[in-house]
Amino acid sequence: MVNDCIYQLGALREFIGIEGGSLHHFKPHGYLYIHACKDREFSTQLIQALQKIDSKLPIYCMEGTVTCDVAKELGHPYVPEFYGDRDYGDDGQLVMVRRARAYTPDEIANKVLQACKEGTVTSVAGKTIEVDFDSVCIHSDTAGALNLISATRRLLEQNGIVVRQPMIHGL
Repeated sequence: MVNDCIYQLGALREFIGIEGGSLHHFKPHGYLYIHACKDREFSTQLIQALQKIDSKLPIYCMEGTVTCDVAKELGHPYVPEFYGDRDYGDDGQLVMVRRARAYTPDEIANKVLQACKEGTVTSVAGKTIEVDFDSVCIHSDTAGALNLISATRRLLEQNGIVVRQPMIHGL
């Protein structure tokens, strides 16, 4: 699975390079991300591979996951993130579903605002759990993603929250 991640990184880096850009960060896609969150051996091998490829390339991961713990332990740069368009379980981890449900722009914007102002999110069971992050992810393939992002940014700015480049930890 580490090779799958390296393949994703390499392909993306080359497409970005063709356009004259450079890769800003790395984040495993889909199931690879979820698997890394829980599997120490996989996260360790993945981050060791990243250190060989580009030791300054941050990995995006959730606080409280194995991936984040391993990045800290190995001194690899990371950015803790929050998922605005995914549900959380009582354990603070994402609740995986085959297909994400439809969200309203107000629902996502208010969820992200709560996370930013209070450092909490409400789990699917209604429990308030703490979250710590420097980046918000709203998936581009979530239905109505552009409207979700626009509404979120608007509400954050209306509440005095500045949207900026995330802080990279571990540099």
